[in-house]
Amino acid sequence: MVWGQAAAKGIDDLALRLKNNDAGLQSLIILRFRRFNDDDIKQLCEALKTNNVLLELICSSHAISTEGAAQLGAALQQNSIVQRISIGNSSFGDQVGDVGDKHVVRCRLRTMQR
Repeated sequence: MVWGQAAAKGIDDLALRLKNNDAGLQSLIILRFRRFNDDDIKQLCEALKTNNVLLELICSSHAISTEGAAQLGAALQQNSIVQRISIGNSSFGDQVGDVGDKHVVRCRLRTMQR
């Protein structure tokens, strides 16, 4: 399990580990003090498309835009390894949730929490 580290730090290091299929990265929790904006989500999604190790993604303390939800959904459609995700926060409204659900529902997840 990997926890977020420095305040205002993005996810460059985590995305690199995902891209390199780091065997120690089966569960990823992106804590709220990590920056996680649309650019970071795009970087995460690029890494998820080819990752074959990560089983669980938790980024539930971050606001996610409609675009970010769509990007995550699209990446997860290409990744058959991830089994559980938890995304969004209290600002994750129905519109964003519906977009995420629309894309994520086609994935092979065991659990999705929003």
